[in-house]
Amino acid sequence: MTRLLSSGGADMSATAARPGRGSRWVRRLVTAAIAIGLAGALAQPAGANASPPAGTYPVRGVDVTEYQHPNGAAVNWSQIRQSGITFATLKVTRGTNKTNSYFRGDLAASLAQGIATAPYHYLTGTSSNAAAQADFFIDTARAAGYTGHRPGELPPILDLEWTDDGTSSCPPYTTVSFARTWLDKVEAAFGVKPWIYTARGFMTGCMGSTTALSSYGLQVADYTSGHTTPAVPPGWSTWIMWQYADTGNVPGVPTTNVTLNVFNGTQAQLDALARPGSPASPQYQTLGDFDGDGRKDIAGVAGGDLWIHRNTSTPGDFSTAGVFVSSGWRTVSKFMAGDFDGDGKDDIIGFNGGDELMIWRSTSTATAFSFAPYKSLGTGWGVFTQLLPLADYDGDGKKDIAGVAGGDLWIHRNTSTPGDFSTAGVFVSSGWRTVSKFMAGDFDGDGKDDIIGFNGGDELMIWRSTSTATAFSFAPYKSLGTGWGVFTQLLPLADYDGDGKKDIAGVAGSDLWIHRNTSTPGNFSTAGVFVSTGWRTVSKFLGADFDKDGKSDIIGFNGGDELLIWRSTSTATAFGFAPYKSLGTGWSIFGNKLLTSAPTD
Repeated sequence: MTRLLSSGGADMSATAARPGRGSRWVRRLVTAAIAIGLAGALAQPAGANASPPAGTYPVRGVDVTEYQHPNGAAVNWSQIRQSGITFATLKVTRGTNKTNSYFRGDLAASLAQGIATAPYHYLTGTSSNAAAQADFFIDTARAAGYTGHRPGELPPILDLEWTDDGTSSCPPYTTVSFARTWLDKVEAAFGVKPWIYTARGFMTGCMGSTTALSSYGLQVADYTSGHTTPAVPPGWSTWIMWQYADTGNVPGVPTTNVTLNVFNGTQAQLDALARPGSPASPQYQTLGDFDGDGRKDIAGVAGGDLWIHRNTSTPGDFSTAGVFVSSGWRTVSKFMAGDFDGDGKDDIIGFNGGDELMIWRSTSTATAFSFAPYKSLGTGWGVFTQLLPLADYDGDGKKDIAGVAGGDLWIHRNTSTPGDFSTAGVFVSSGWRTVSKFMAGDFDGDGKDDIIGFNGGDELMIWRSTSTATAFSFAPYKSLGTGWGVFTQLLPLADYDGDGKKDIAGVAGSDLWIHRNTSTPGNFSTAGVFVSTGWRTVSKFLGADFDKDGKSDIIGFNGGDELLIWRSTSTATAFGFAPYKSLGTGWSIFGNKLLTSAPTD
């Protein structure tokens, strides 16, 4: 991010100059000399800026936008890393129509060098379009490959500052509710809470010294000469990143005006943020049949309380009834749900911290939801950088737990019996490091769940399960083709047309496409068809047969608070969905703690 403040720092007077990201920055770049430096040189400020002590803040970062590519010049991320930089913030979008055309390449290159990287959006508050700005950022970031959960990816950042129209005035629409609209939509899309970039002067001068946003992580801007710690806005007691200079020199960046940052912590602490030891949450269904009536219920944790919305739907009509179940769930994360012991009821699985996996057996009845005290499935689960969905990989009728540690695939065979849980972990194979966005389901109808994943961001591959009762194995992958990167959102594998086979669905822009599963045992194939438009504002998609008519319906959020459902009216020859029915508002209390069930259910 470019310089937010004048040399007077964050506590400048109302009459002081408050340069933004726009015209002044462009003029500097036009007149800037090309920096010439050795790859082994250290990144350093070139003018009067704040002075974070290197001994106190040794972890250094850089901000890169399109302006660090003068005349299309390349940024050398290898040199940047060699200079001691270990994190970066990259501009993605501004407003609703301006993108950094270099973001895709810079994101891939920075992550490849092991540089922790956060994407950001410059919020223009001169018109009331925060939701449209959020959609623009989400679509652009996803198209470039950002997920919010890959190793090295830091949370997205919202840039709050003065206008860049030459007046450096307070943006008229930048209010708490305006900012929250963007923050909520982006959090819902990526499943990670964003951070905020701002300065004390902006929050006191333009936002009324509000403390309403102080629960978000802070990247603070303060260039005050001589400052050894930054001045933080009201409400924040600490900060994550400090932007302290905008005239730095960094080997590998072909301009002399480089914005510099420090991290408030050690390199190990930054690594923990960018490469969490616990697995990224599987982004699949938030549904489970907890009471064994054959219908998917919706469960979530609000605060520390578990609530379940019992599915009371009938064929063609949808309804739920929400009930409080129990307290004490605040410290549990990475929820999944599935019938683990084969008693016909979905159980709850979750992490205690990032390393211990726990399971709660459903003891629910037709009239009341309940769960037995948890049983630990042991520690050591934090080695997995990715978790696959719960799935029956060996065809024994029980859900197994699979994950990737480094580049190795491990599967914990489900050896549970009704009322008792146990697993046996075994190494399966290597070579999975570059695969992402895992899905699982019996794609060819042979009774065993196969693995589907992305090679990079554009090619979809499938591995057929050849597992037996004694050993897990998968055939060499088959490519399902390229071009899948157009999808900004993928829906769960689900049987949308009722033919007994899982289809692949996704949203590209605002268009829903479904790839009909035309596979036969041992052979995989799909046929992609356009279904309908108007899906841009829907997020957190789910897919399951909610009304028990034999076809999977689509459930999704309108914004972050209203839950909608579309009943499948698909046939063997055409996909279709009835107009949505609202399942009501108030769902935002669950945040990202909606329970996750296996996509093969």
